[in-house]
Amino acid sequence: MGIQLIPGALMCLMIPFVPETPRYLINHGRSEEGIKNLCRLRKLPIEHPYVQTEYQEIEAQVRYEQECHQGHSYWVVLQDIFLIRSNFQRFFLAIMLFLFHKFTGTDSLNYYAPEIFKLIGVKGSSNSLLTTGVYGVVKFVVTIFYVTYLVDRVGRRLPLLVGASLQATAMLYLALYLRFAGTNTDTVGGTPAGGIVGIVWIYIYAFGWSFGHSVACYVVAAEIFPSRIRSVCMSICFFVNWIVDYGITRATPNMITEMGWGVFLLYALLTYAGVVFIFFCLPELKGRSIESIDDLFQRPLWSMWRHAYPTEEEKTRQGIPQLMKGGNEDNADGDKDRPAHIESV
Repeated sequence: MGIQLIPGALMCLMIPFVPETPRYLINHGRSEEGIKNLCRLRKLPIEHPYVQTEYQEIEAQVRYEQECHQGHSYWVVLQDIFLIRSNFQRFFLAIMLFLFHKFTGTDSLNYYAPEIFKLIGVKGSSNSLLTTGVYGVVKFVVTIFYVTYLVDRVGRRLPLLVGASLQATAMLYLALYLRFAGTNTDTVGGTPAGGIVGIVWIYIYAFGWSFGHSVACYVVAAEIFPSRIRSVCMSICFFVNWIVDYGITRATPNMITEMGWGVFLLYALLTYAGVVFIFFCLPELKGRSIESIDDLFQRPLWSMWRHAYPTEEEKTRQGIPQLMKGGNEDNADGDKDRPAHIESV
């Protein structure tokens, strides 16, 4: 049990080095620190039009929230969540992401991996534990790589689509293999060829999980909500996440006994359904401000795929060369080259 203290202790040591969000700093009267962190976040100089525009929008939104929601109760927050269309669409999207996050079957694999490896023909307890250990290592390495190098480069939408597709295909292979080859419970001989392919697909599943659902849905939930409802919405999301986790974990042994290969087919179909949902309903959120997300979710949820790209950050990056080129031109020409920015609420 003591080894579990190590990651917790490392996290506590690193927390002081995590920069505070610009919105929090501005909301607490620390505007200078807020705009510095905003420049750090956007990787742009303080005089850049995009930074100045977003800073002004954050200030306006903070003033609005302070004036309109000072001393508000949880009842008012719940009304904001369920009665304001853009808020409810974001809440529904986050809840569905967490449900599909669990419907990939990751909890069944995490808790019952040795038994599942035995089903596809891995012989002996030591071998099944070894393959389970490799499964865990793959998840750990890919998650660290994704969080460190990719999450703010490739965004959230594409990893979820790619990762969930790999997970669904892996589950489909396991279902078809167990359906036509049957469960292999012999304790002698080697793992059959189809079982070896199944092991590879489980490792691909681990890659897809770590590249997509393992991180991205938590990131989306953290950045999609306005600050006045964020804590309540995320609390509900995490409650749904863990209550479904508990239900799936308790049900998995009986499901495998009663349904056999059908369990993996069910997970495959649910995960493919999740891919369709993500494609149509989840826009790319990388680089978007809360104000632009407010505007984005005024549209129907099923039309989000039409507005998934480009994000504000991408439009800004495309506009930087023109801004630099037009730096010596007159103001009228310079204004024409400024990056577009979604209007604030």
